[in-house]
Amino acid sequence: MDALQIEIILLTAQSQLATLQVTSPLIERIKEQKKEDPELVKLSKRAKEGKGKEFSLKNGVLWFRDRLCTPDAPKLERELLKEAYDSTLVTHPRSTMTY
Repeated sequence: MDALQIEIILLTAQSQLATLQVTSPLIERIKEQKKEDPELVKLSKRAKEGKGKEFSLKNGVLWFRDRLCTPDAPKLERELLKEAYDSTLVTHPRSTMTY
C-alpha cells in the first residue's frame, strides 16, 4: 500500500472493516462516448432487453463476457492503453512492468 500512497488510520483499538474501490475517470468518458457509437447503442439496447447473448450492462457500461466494450474513439483508446500500461494500479508495487 506504500506504493499507492494509502494509509489506514484506526481511530480505536477495535477491529475495523472497510472497502477501498479505485475507479478511473475513463469509465465515465466511456459511458458518455458510448452514446455516440451506433454499434454500442444497438448492443446496449439488446443487452438491456436480455437479447444480447453474451453482452451485459453493469452500471451503464457494456460488457462482453468479462471484457469492457469501448466506443470507436481513437483518443479514448490511446488513453485506455496508457492507463493500462502505466498505472501503478495494474502492476505489482515492486514491479515496473505489466505482462
